[in-house]
Amino acid sequence: MRCPLPTKLVILCFALAALSCSAPWHNAHNKVAVDCKISQAEAQKNFLQILDDRGQPLTADQTSTLVAEFLDEAGGRVLPRITPGACIEIPVQAGQLAVVDSKSKAAVYWKTGNRAEAFPKRQLIKNPRFSYETLCQGENRFANTTLTRDWSLTTDGSLQNLRLQVQARNVHDQQVTVLFTKEFGEDLALPESWTIAQLREGQYQLEVLQQDLAEGLEQAPRLVTFPAMCPLTVLHHPPTLVGLTDSTMGVTVVDLDKGLEWKSSNENAELHVCMEERSAVPQTFDIAGSCQAASHCQNPAEFKFMSTIRPDREGVFNVLAYPKDRAGNKGESTCRTVIFSSSAPSFDVRWVKERWNREGSILDEPAPLI
Repeated sequence: MRCPLPTKLVILCFALAALSCSAPWHNAHNKVAVDCKISQAEAQKNFLQILDDRGQPLTADQTSTLVAEFLDEAGGRVLPRITPGACIEIPVQAGQLAVVDSKSKAAVYWKTGNRAEAFPKRQLIKNPRFSYETLCQGENRFANTTLTRDWSLTTDGSLQNLRLQVQARNVHDQQVTVLFTKEFGEDLALPESWTIAQLREGQYQLEVLQQDLAEGLEQAPRLVTFPAMCPLTVLHHPPTLVGLTDSTMGVTVVDLDKGLEWKSSNENAELHVCMEERSAVPQTFDIAGSCQAASHCQNPAEFKFMSTIRPDREGVFNVLAYPKDRAGNKGESTCRTVIFSSSAPSFDVRWVKERWNREGSILDEPAPLI
């Protein structure tokens, strides 16, 4: 037979259990109250504590120079109170919180909405030293879908308190397309190239915008001034050749001294040519065989840049060519059989009846054919 426990003893057990469960909760809020130098009632809220750049609590003098600013997603701006222990109550609504030491310009960025961390602490990040350097000298650049970055950024310190934006501005309609953004609170990882497939064909000016957290969340980004910025020409469509068509058009006869002229649909394109000699200059235009690469022109490395197609001697050549613009777009290849000759054309007129073909004979009046 089991004896029931006395009623007072049961109540005491429940009280001890409740105290043991609530002890961590009270200890956590006691720490917030002590560290932030606030009351126990205030300590139940969510606070962010600011530490110096070495991770130590701020002194009263250091705390007195702190300025806090909060921007919600709708653009509303408030200036949160800073407690004597350098703590800022984290707003419930989503937004951005900036804490700046107005004296040293060191700052902390915090994006609200992350509740995973209880009583977070963040160190002030000193203002970094950095410099930009351009890798081009003002010459025009060409690209189709990818643009290699032509400037570098040398840094000394963290860039988490810096916001960067790279954009392309169309020089004709001033439309801006953002190519890259580094937000506050992120480490810098500059890509080696930008994707520009979304840009329309045309001319652009690349711009870098910089925003410093120490100047405030609402401060407009400023345009970085470079010693030289290279204009950009975007080309997406491959060029075509004008006046150099395929072998279905027959054989072309060209004066060797003048060479074969060509035009491209794109003024920024270059002609890449390879020639294979077929024979000497023939007596007739009846040249058998289609125009195609038969020997060394099967190797793409044999195609050379030429503005005018001209071999070093007379003869019949298969001319293979394709245009390629400065953005890397390659047009379709074409092949044409061309007779290059430096001799003047000649012709021989003869009668049908061979007995009439006599040297020095002159026909001074019509005569019937016999």
